[in-house]
Amino acid sequence: ITGESGSGKELAARAFHAAGPASAGPFVAVNGATLSESLAEAALFGARRGAYTGATSDRPGYVQSAHGGTLFLDEVAELDLAVQAKLLRVLEAREVVPLGALHFGARAAGCTAVVMGTNERPLHLHAATAEVDGEVGGGRRT
Repeated sequence: ITGESGSGKELAARAFHAAGPASAGPFVAVNGATLSESLAEAALFGARRGAYTGATSDRPGYVQSAHGGTLFLDEVAELDLAVQAKLLRVLEAREVVPLGALHFGARAAGCTAVVMGTNERPLHLHAATAEVDGEVGGGRRT
């Protein structure tokens, strides 16, 4: 879903959710522009106790919270490219690996959710700008 800020992208996503097969599940909205690069992975995919300083208990991420429903990623192109790659892996494998899970012997958890993403401008234009800015292959647009 593309459109300028305030054009109703989230309202459209909520309407798709309400009319779709995941309507009985939760609608979890996340703004990618508000997730700092250092915290985005734990926020989206969750974290196991001990995965980082201050992680005193297992915490589900937004992806797990949307299980059975819809995950709405607003401004998805603003996420760090490495996080976008991990999100693609979640979409392809339909499983989530929380931060620290492999280190502590836990397995990936299955996850089923409808995923919708938005951006202010079409992603192919964002990708072209990233190439010009030397960002392809890693980094974040500033």
